[in-house]
Amino acid sequence: MNIVDKILVDPITRGLKFFTKGTGQGGVEIIGKWRPYTPVLNNSITASTNVAWWRPVGDSIEIFGNVTSNTNGGAVAVFRMGVPTQFTVDLAVIGGAAAFGMLGPATFSANVTIPYHVYCVDSGTFSFVSPTGGDINANGFTSGSSITYRLTIPVTQRAGLNLST
Repeated sequence: MNIVDKILVDPITRGLKFFTKGTGQGGVEIIGKWRPYTPVLNNSITASTNVAWWRPVGDSIEIFGNVTSNTNGGAVAVFRMGVPTQFTVDLAVIGGAAAFGMLGPATFSANVTIPYHVYCVDSGTFSFVSPTGGDINANGFTSGSSITYRLTIPVTQRAGLNLST
């Protein structure tokens, strides 16, 4: 059984698109184009840069982004970010909320650069944990601190999503 049932050349983006079985042009787009979004930040972080992009990949979405703080500190609480608002994280696939199912890598830079992992907090937010188990707290940000991340998140409503835009 083939995972890709149709391969189309898109004349607008001049790229290949892969589809599963379906009507019209195809069913669910397997790998889609990158789309911009602005993640919701919490715990009093003021960002000079808050850019992210998402794209559909199978039954998940892939997210790539960067946040740079322009203030010193935030609340004394775990720093969290939101997934694109049209999605709900499929918690059953990752073992439940806060199960530390690693969604991808991240790098936090504040005086020194430290590798972090991204994990799901609940059905709409994600956070960052160091290899030794400590979260990034919002008060750990200083002016110019940044975090860059790339993650893959399984979502519940992927099959019904209109990806024509």
